Amino acid sequence: HFQQANPKGLIFFLHGNAGDLSTWLTSTEFYRQVGFDVFMIDYRGYGKSPGGIESEAQLHADVRAAWDLVAPQYVGKKNVIYGRSLGSALAARLATEVSADLLVLVTPYSSVRQVTADTYPWVPLALLRYPLQTDLDVPQVKAPVLILHGDQDEVFSMSHAERLQALSPGAQLVKVPGARHGDIHLFPVYTEGLAAGLKGL
Repeated sequence: HFQQANPKGLIFFLHGNAGDLSTWLTSTEFYRQVGFDVFMIDYRGYGKSPGGIESEAQLHADVRAAWDLVAPQYVGKKNVIYGRSLGSALAARLATEVSADLLVLVTPYSSVRQVTADTYPWVPLALLRYPLQTDLDVPQVKAPVLILHGDQDEVFSMSHAERLQALSPGAQLVKVPGARHGDIHLFPVYTEGLAAGLKGL
């Protein structure tokens, strides 16, 4: 929980699959500049979080429990739900359940089903343990949606972000030239796009 004096609000950050808090919070300088606190959790089995993920429902429940813990501290301020990669489906689901001022999806996927169909078309979709269908939740989100995706993403192609934008009328898609899946946060187009979205709240 990165906190600063008199923040404009909270960025509730749901990170990707690889690494843990020590690798996903690369710098606090951006958040200082935009004036937002950041709250980030490690999923079960990540970093210092014990246990292991047993179901998709459990994962969503853990995210909601974390939100219910921290969000009341920011009543009257702006609340932003941010999902990166794996976290994008978790963020989209949370945004259908709670009141937020902005949903940010960074390097998102439309669904694990679609990723599997694109990459491993021979795998029966019924065998997928965690479908994580961002595309089912995004149309239900009432908050503004900001999507940022690199045009050189080697994990999830730009088509995933474009599908999600098409499902959410009014969603803004920022395409980051040259950015791959793991380095998008290093590009000025990303930081400027995210900063503009936060400033507009």
